[in-house]
Amino acid sequence: MTHAEFEKVIAFVEGSWNVELAAKQRDAYWLILRDSTAEAVMTEAVRLARSSRSRYGVPKPGELLGADDEAPALLAWVTLLGAIDRYGHYDSVEFEDRTLSACVEALGGWLVVSDWPTGNGREMQFRQRDFVTLYRVLEQRGAVGPMHHAGRFEQVNGDRFQQFNPGPVRITAPGKDPKRLSPPRLLPGPPTNGDSR
Repeated sequence: MTHAEFEKVIAFVEGSWNVELAAKQRDAYWLILRDSTAEAVMTEAVRLARSSRSRYGVPKPGELLGADDEAPALLAWVTLLGAIDRYGHYDSVEFEDRTLSACVEALGGWLVVSDWPTGNGREMQFRQRDFVTLYRVLEQRGAVGPMHHAGRFEQVNGDRFQQFNPGPVRITAPGKDPKRLSPPRLLPGPPTNGDSR
């Protein structure tokens, strides 16, 4: 890309997002974008300006190169849907992806999220869009959620039937095998109310 072509790209970006980049920002964009073709960078800038991405502010140089910053969020979405389909709200889960875990908490917790229908209806399209947006925001903030999300069995039966608690399922990214973690084994407490053991 020539410097004149770069200036056209920057003028488009500044006009589309109604900003003026400082000299240091322009220098950084130039260093990152100069080895790319002007046509490819401009095509990506136009695509970003037309998309809902435009409301998130000026695209970073990597975004103008076509780097997909939604990929981790979409992978997390697929992981979540797989967990809902396979385990449902009775099982307790632990997400390997702590940002995904933070999203589950922000959306009401595992019992709420695991009751979502997982079909291809319009409701799920909106939920996916909202989830991806939330995931990206939480990821940028470095948010991590609690690793453990109690399922219905654990919440209702808690301390009474621990010997029957199958333990939480560790949810990993698609393609990895989830693992059933063993529940903690507690020693029986002292007898109470005249119980003899």
